[in-house]
Amino acid sequence: MATNSPTFLSRTTETRIGDNVRWGHDVVFGATCRKVEIGYGAFVGNDVYIDVEELVVGDYLRSITARYFTARLCAIGHNCWIGPYCILDSLGGRLNLGNNVGVGAHSRLWSHMKFGDRLAGCRWYRMGSLDIGDDVWFVGHCIVTPIKAAARSMLMVGVAVEDMGREPHLRRLARQGHDGDLSDRNSGRCPKASGRRAS
Repeated sequence: MATNSPTFLSRTTETRIGDNVRWGHDVVFGATCRKVEIGYGAFVGNDVYIDVEELVVGDYLRSITARYFTARLCAIGHNCWIGPYCILDSLGGRLNLGNNVGVGAHSRLWSHMKFGDRLAGCRWYRMGSLDIGDDVWFVGHCIVTPIKAAARSMLMVGVAVEDMGREPHLRRLARQGHDGDLSDRNSGRCPKASGRRAS
């Protein structure tokens, strides 16, 4: 079986690649890459594009057709799984994924959110770090802007999480007394429906 090799668009990229790292077809490290460290036993799948100043990855990463079009520091822990067609972005700030994090297919983790002319009054502007704790699972088709996800939290399929002026957090489910409400009670979000019909 032929062994693939990644393409580095910068000749000055400092690399430290661990043993038993496997590469898919068309893995490209962009011109912005200054430092790349990938741990033991990682697998980087087909058509992965990485353009980040500094990428630090732990052991046993499994990344399948993901895109990291990022600009600053991206740190990924040990034993992480990144599904197909994902985008991980650190243009707005540091992207930090803890150990054993799963990012399901078609998920987008954004560290920035901006649109429109701020001088004309557009308020769609947010830059910040993404801090994802250990054992967090983004089930799939998830979209997040800069957030802090507590260890062992989960975001279900198709959910979008954004800031809109507050500091959002994903929290763990309580082991006892869980009523289906994942939000912080003081976050200003709508409470769970009572099941009664409006008269």
